[in-house]
Amino acid sequence: MGIKQSFELHAQLHLNDISHHAIGMLRRHLPAAGVGEWQPQIHVANLDFQEAAARLIASYRGARSSPRILFVLDQYGFSDASLPVMQSIFAAFPKAEIVLTVAIDTLVNFASPNTLDLYQKVLAKAGFDAAVTAEHLASIKEEEDGAKHIIQTLFLKEVFPRTGASFATPFFIIPRKSRRGYWLLHLANNMRANDEMKQLHWEPRRGPFARLQAGSMATPGAGWRPCPGTRRRRRNHRRP
Repeated sequence: MGIKQSFELHAQLHLNDISHHAIGMLRRHLPAAGVGEWQPQIHVANLDFQEAAARLIASYRGARSSPRILFVLDQYGFSDASLPVMQSIFAAFPKAEIVLTVAIDTLVNFASPNTLDLYQKVLAKAGFDAAVTAEHLASIKEEEDGAKHIIQTLFLKEVFPRTGASFATPFFIIPRKSRRGYWLLHLANNMRANDEMKQLHWEPRRGPFARLQAGSMATPGAGWRPCPGTRRRRRNHRRP
């Protein structure tokens, strides 16, 4: 039997959204939200995420102790939490963890020879353009069987290593009201944090859920491991 030691958790919770409406609703509901015995210091901001991240980095960079920092970034698409911002987070706090949503299906579906200029601007806004190009992604989608999987793996191995994180665990989630799936992506430099996140894949859960199997972003041979209840559509590809 292990020895249990009590400890005090001193936490600060920073909540930010660029929407005035969302922040207004949050401020109205926070006083009534019970947090039990845990009483974190809560800070609410209404800023662009790039500015909010810069302020947080400046605030905690000079901390005497080494705080454990977790960024949970729930974005609608894939460009609000841009690659340069994530680079700045890991540069300042190598032990930080980032959990973010990425609209990966939308990102893949957008790849088309008919929208190259617009797609390249989208990639540039997200900071992905140094790792992948619209022309390359569109050519993969046009010519390769299983193009969706290939492009997803390309993003995992070519784009997200540039954040400065050594490990990435993407969980593929299919919304109940939409067939456009998205990633819940965990980025970290700590191997134990990476392993703990992967354990979630094997726990019982409801709904379609899958993980793109890659031990780290440098691991070759990534493949899908769907959880029970996950449904995938089969597509017939014919080569000319």
